[in-house]
Amino acid sequence: METKKCSECGEVKPLNESYKSPYTKEHRRNQCKECWKKYYQNYFKNPEKVKRKNYLYNKRRYKNGERNPLGTNTKCTCYLGIYKGEAIAEKILKYLYNNVKRMPTCYSGYDFICDNIKIDVKTSSLHFKKTYVNKFRTMNTCKNNNTDIFLCIGYDNRKDLNIKHIWLFPKELGNYRQSINIHDSEKYLQKFKRYEITEKVKYIIKKE
Repeated sequence: METKKCSECGEVKPLNESYKSPYTKEHRRNQCKECWKKYYQNYFKNPEKVKRKNYLYNKRRYKNGERNPLGTNTKCTCYLGIYKGEAIAEKILKYLYNNVKRMPTCYSGYDFICDNIKIDVKTSSLHFKKTYVNKFRTMNTCKNNNTDIFLCIGYDNRKDLNIKHIWLFPKELGNYRQSINIHDSEKYLQKFKRYEITEKVKYIIKKE
């Protein structure tokens, strides 16, 4: 039986006791299911306290050389989502809306307010799973009920980070599911065609 040590409680548990994740070697989260649930419950109860704890934790890692600054750590998922994703998202939204306000990093529920519309930015590059025929992109919406629109940016891969697709999804597509999986096939891409704005903002993409 495959096992994995939880980074939060330190217990060694069976692999299926951790939620699936495409970003780790074992394709499982570093925290066990119990610790992950507690984290989310505590976050929404007291987000400022959790942010402070994360800040001190990361500050120690920077000091010890265990973590690189966000702008240089291309392997970190936050590099794709925050450093790259939100930066291009801000340019796109300023083209689409009149009043654009960017929220603080890791703000609970959404990343921008545009003309009183709450917008959450999601990013993903193509990845592969043995059980799927095609490569796909995963937009982790995390059943977010605090946003009005999901701005989703799809890259080709983690190395080149060329933008291939940009979608504006209504909240109904993401607030009842953990993620939106978009397979890289004509059938699936056509399914989400009505939400795509890639062509509309292509001149902004070319500048990146």
